[in-house]
Amino acid sequence: MVTFPFLFGMMFGDVGHGILLLILSIYLMVYDYNPAKPQSLDGAYKARHLLLLMAIFAIFCGSMYNDYFGL
Repeated sequence: MVTFPFLFGMMFGDVGHGILLLILSIYLMVYDYNPAKPQSLDGAYKARHLLLLMAIFAIFCGSMYNDYFGL
């Protein structure tokens, strides 16, 4: 579990998609979770810290690969 975000970043090294994942993870960090209201992002909310690390490593490795949205 500790090395998964880094390995994800190596496999999915893309700055553009990493930024989209970063925006989603920041959204999940900022807004509170309300268990009484049904949400479609319930599973993603539970893994929000993991998503944040995955996004950071994807952006880092994507910048090293010089890859932006696969172009």
